[in-house]
Amino acid sequence: DGFYFNFMIKLKTSLFSLFSKNSNYWIVQTLLIKNSLNSKFNHISKSSIFVMPFYNITESNKIVIRISNKFLYVSTGFRYKNHYILISAFKNFFNKYKTGELHLTIGNEYKNLIILINTLKLKGYPIFNLGIVDKFTLTHIYKSSEFVIFPSLRESFGLGIVEGIENGCKIIASDLPWLYSVCEPSLVFNPYS
Repeated sequence: DGFYFNFMIKLKTSLFSLFSKNSNYWIVQTLLIKNSLNSKFNHISKSSIFVMPFYNITESNKIVIRISNKFLYVSTGFRYKNHYILISAFKNFFNKYKTGELHLTIGNEYKNLIILINTLKLKGYPIFNLGIVDKFTLTHIYKSSEFVIFPSLRESFGLGIVEGIENGCKIIASDLPWLYSVCEPSLVFNPYS
């Protein structure tokens, strides 16, 4: 996924740069993205960029029991989302404390990640890939999780963090600038180790 992803980012950036002069105003989700947009495309003035977070809150009337040490990471399997380091860290945590569950939402197109998860599951690690789930199921999963863990190396918004907060989860995330434009986390870590 690395070559294709990098190629698509470069292509989208080029197209964005080419057509960006056709817009008078910009709406972004965080101040960090506003500053990054202005910095990368200096012809876009800060006064034309408005910060307006947008996301849908899905309500659920179901009573759900929160599970202690249940970690949830709602994300695609792109390399920068950092699943391999997260899985390795969870393995170390589980080996040491013999508690916890890790729940992921990785689509079937990320075959290597799926194979790794299934291999570790067979070895007794409580790592569960839920695949792609609908919003109502996802709300239930958030409400039953104690922690939303977010090891991503870069984000524009971090919707999973906002959804986690809305559903009463503690947030554990990468100690990187994008995080602090979204929330004040419960705990941070170095996402490179």
